[in-house]
Amino acid sequence: MMAASRRAEARAGIGDRSAERERGDWHGLHRRALRVADGVTAARLHDLVEPGTGLDRRGVLEAWGRAEPPLDRTVFAGIRWSPRAPMGPSDRGARAPGDALMVTVSSLLETVKSDEVAVALGGGLDAAVALAAWLRVGAPLPRVLTLETGIAAYDEVETARAIAACEAIAAPIEVVRIEPRAIAALVPEAVALAERPLYNLHPVARYALAREARARGVRTLLTGDGADAILSGIPDDDYTPVIAALVRGAGLRLVSPFLGEPFVAAALASGPDPDKRTARALARSLGLPAWLTEARKHPRLFPATDPRALGIDGLWRPEAIARLAGELELELELDPGLFDPLSWISLDLLTRALREDP
Repeated sequence: MMAASRRAEARAGIGDRSAERERGDWHGLHRRALRVADGVTAARLHDLVEPGTGLDRRGVLEAWGRAEPPLDRTVFAGIRWSPRAPMGPSDRGARAPGDALMVTVSSLLETVKSDEVAVALGGGLDAAVALAAWLRVGAPLPRVLTLETGIAAYDEVETARAIAACEAIAAPIEVVRIEPRAIAALVPEAVALAERPLYNLHPVARYALAREARARGVRTLLTGDGADAILSGIPDDDYTPVIAALVRGAGLRLVSPFLGEPFVAAALASGPDPDKRTARALARSLGLPAWLTEARKHPRLFPATDPRALGIDGLWRPEAIARLAGELELELELDPGLFDPLSWISLDLLTRALREDP
């Protein structure tokens, strides 16, 4: 049960803090939730949701990545996300995006130089660019971590090894082995931290990696998060804010040059770049190999898996989940290419926690 004092604090106006939002938070990493009926805002949905609060169908679809912008709904009726912070006007937009990214990296170095830093490296371009840029501005070599689950269709260990070994980086790499069942066991924690239902185990895998990094003494996690969203000009509220919340929940600071205001302002001013020409050109200038800079994007989601194989079948409550589907007027089977059971399990977990259902 939420403490009465907490609710009283929310009603008393924790709420009028819109001016505290980070300027230029285009990615929505620090957006607040607004309860429309009384105008109260809070950093966490937990402070605004009342017992029995209804679900918002569009908000659920937004959380599952099945709705077009504007992405301003929470999964609860009558509670919205505060407006996305605008970027301008700013002379930073006059920079080329590649130059602005290097400016962002330099500024990050000033704030984390005393921290223990690790980079979460997969097989894609974005984290490799972040790492190569980090080294180009004279930052000390961070620890390089890559996740291994034993699932061939998901792991990118060999590609990550090749990236770490290339001349522009030349770093040793630590392979962090986490079994799929151990990742799945973190679903309740991940849903509680994200305060959004999840549609795939991929964000939970990042949470597992962040927890392991923290256990190894890491304080700051360097990533390539946000690149796809800002270069396409389309916010990815179903992913980047979730990842940020999970990394923070693991006790780490998340930094990515693609999340920084200088890069975001420059990228938006330059217009949509869905083919990531900017990132590819910068990667070439940083000396990353052609096999990486010219590779087509290959999104990796945690493969659909039987909940029984992951040991989370105990979280599947057929009657409760059927009730949620009826309330939302949605079919239980939404997309066989995704881990559908997790979509409903995580929504059930979230509503039970925040609506205080038995």
